[in-house]
Amino acid sequence: MHVSRDAAGARAYRERDDGLRLMQELCLGSSLGAGNDPALRFGWGEAGGAALASRWPTGAIQAVTPPASYTETLVIPYAPAAE
Repeated sequence: MHVSRDAAGARAYRERDDGLRLMQELCLGSSLGAGNDPALRFGWGEAGGAALASRWPTGAIQAVTPPASYTETLVIPYAPAAE
């Protein structure tokens, strides 16, 4: 399976304490000459909750440990499941 080296199509999920589940999908080059930022960002606000996961274009799902501080940037490197 060919997968974009830039992880186009990857999704990031965040589940808040109040049960709301947020999702963002990585889109690159959505129009001619477009230069999309390859970062996905979630605001933390007052809702709390730190269940994070990523779903890669290959279909692999990866649980992510949230950062200690919500002002930090979290980089999630691709880590495919062992086959």
